[in-house]
Amino acid sequence: TASGMGSIVSRSEACQALFAAAKANDTDEVARQLAAGALANWRASGKARLTPLHWAARHGNAELVRLLLAHGAVLEAKSASELTALGCAASSGNVEVVRLLLDSGADLEARDEDEFSPFLFAAASGHPEVLRLLLERGADAKARSVGGLTALHLACRYGGVEAVRVLLDSGADFEARDDQNWTPLHEAGEYGKVESIRALLGAGADPLASDNFRRTAVDACTDDVCRDLMANPESAQRWLRRQQLVIWQASN
Repeated sequence: TASGMGSIVSRSEACQALFAAAKANDTDEVARQLAAGALANWRASGKARLTPLHWAARHGNAELVRLLLAHGAVLEAKSASELTALGCAASSGNVEVVRLLLDSGADLEARDEDEFSPFLFAAASGHPEVLRLLLERGADAKARSVGGLTALHLACRYGGVEAVRVLLDSGADFEARDDQNWTPLHEAGEYGKVESIRALLGAGADPLASDNFRRTAVDACTDDVCRDLMANPESAQRWLRRQQLVIWQASN
């Protein structure tokens, strides 16, 4: 009937409006469209196949996450790349949203198409507080992505030194090898991460560890500062001890 078609069209429009509002981080508009009959799990027809919950998690909007979950949003819905809302939240670094999703039953070890877990997303994005929370909840600290990358490899390549320190403090293997036989120190050297190099050398990482092509971490360095640091790891270890002393004195 005409009225039936009209209700279908109006619901479709409400769903589209809800998705657009979630993407724009507009909680009030999402609430209005849910009241108008929009479906919390509606997806746009694009390639990414994200749900409104993915967007809410990406924005770090705890209120919007709660609203969508209360209206039946599927916690483990996956995008085209197999990404879950928890993966989005771990990448964006909002601890409150990560905790909310975990408390709601989100899968701590959900993997995307590249075998990234939420823990690996947090490491690659450089979010130390999220890493700590995920470790507290029992995340697999030895998880590896496609290519054999550990959280420490990813933190050294993409994340900041604070993430590297959290991982080292939690006992991460600083001599772990990926599929190329690269260590985290190779990654830090190639990407010019001076502070991460200092942290790794201070922990005892070997700058002469070699990969499948006999390239050492020193060889992987792309600038002289990193190369000089690795050529003299004892100075990096002394520097780290001085930093630790300063921190200890400041807290006592």
